[in-house]
Amino acid sequence: MSGRPKRFDETEALDAAMSVFWIHGYDATSYDDLVRYVGIGRQSLYATFGNKRTLYVKCIERYADTVTQRAVDLLGEPGRPLRNIRRWFTQLSDVGLGRERRGCLLTNTAVELAPHDPALARLVRTRLRRVEKALHETLMRAAEVGELAQDVDTRMLASYLLNAAQGLLVMNRLGVGRKKLREIAAVTLSVIQMDSHTKFLELRS
Repeated sequence: MSGRPKRFDETEALDAAMSVFWIHGYDATSYDDLVRYVGIGRQSLYATFGNKRTLYVKCIERYADTVTQRAVDLLGEPGRPLRNIRRWFTQLSDVGLGRERRGCLLTNTAVELAPHDPALARLVRTRLRRVEKALHETLMRAAEVGELAQDVDTRMLASYLLNAAQGLLVMNRLGVGRKKLREIAAVTLSVIQMDSHTKFLELRS
């Protein structure tokens, strides 16, 4: 005799769990919280997704496949490459405004859990490398079309922009206002407006 069919959508349940973790963090979220917010029974939740940590890992993967992938897609859109980077930073400045300040689930995980969970640290690094790769490819296109000087170290610049983006998202989660966040983003992006004779932040010296 077969088991009873599931009466919930697994993707919707995973998205709901991801939202809970994204807002409250891992440690502050109990399994009872997940049961309540996801809206399915503890036994069904556990049978489908496993324990709290296993569910959290699935949420990280889901986040990377949706939210993070949208950033990658935006950076790779046709048109002016540097405009795509500016659009991305504008979006980062506006994340969560007018509702819960969520920041970035990957960034939040790096701050909260990565220092004492090597496996999660590797997972976050792997997912962030997707964004760094997309930034690097976008910067290379910018150099090819003359938006950046040919001697700019696009790989180092991509790493810098990714690091700056993560800092911006932490400030967002702290509740810093849109105006301030956009000012920070503008200063960050000023590095991609340097002429060909300026060394990138003198990091090559």
